[in-house]
Amino acid sequence: METRDISYTLNGVTIKVRSCGFLINDEMILVHKKKYDDFYALVGGNVKLGESTEEAIHREFGEELNISIEIKQLVWVVENFYTYDSKKVHEFMFVYLIDTNNELPTETFEMNSNIFSWFSKSELSKVTLKPNFLNHTDDLIPNSTMHIINVDSNNE
Repeated sequence: METRDISYTLNGVTIKVRSCGFLINDEMILVHKKKYDDFYALVGGNVKLGESTEEAIHREFGEELNISIEIKQLVWVVENFYTYDSKKVHEFMFVYLIDTNNELPTETFEMNSNIFSWFSKSELSKVTLKPNFLNHTDDLIPNSTMHIINVDSNNE
């Protein structure tokens, strides 16, 4: 039996848990987007019932990129409120700084219906990155774990 994602809808709002990672190579950060989206996000996905956020980030990078990772540090715990496909979402997101010994293309590439791109910190400020707070923070990767409440402007 396949384990389900931690995701349910209550009073019209989807509540879910997500785990994602900052993968950095030569000062470039890997992000991805779906073909039809106009924004980028950190690579990751939903946490499954009975799975830790660390287990989830290992599984997600294995599924999406066929790589193994090493977790360095939990950098962000985010209470994220947004609307996607006209649906309100209340997401608890755990963002890890990660590393890998596996090779990945250094240019933009497509895999598993996602477009993956590498950006420097300065280049990231010129693209739309979700959650929105990532576009406005001076320190994308803080030295200690930070907690933030992010409310995207389209979530009214």
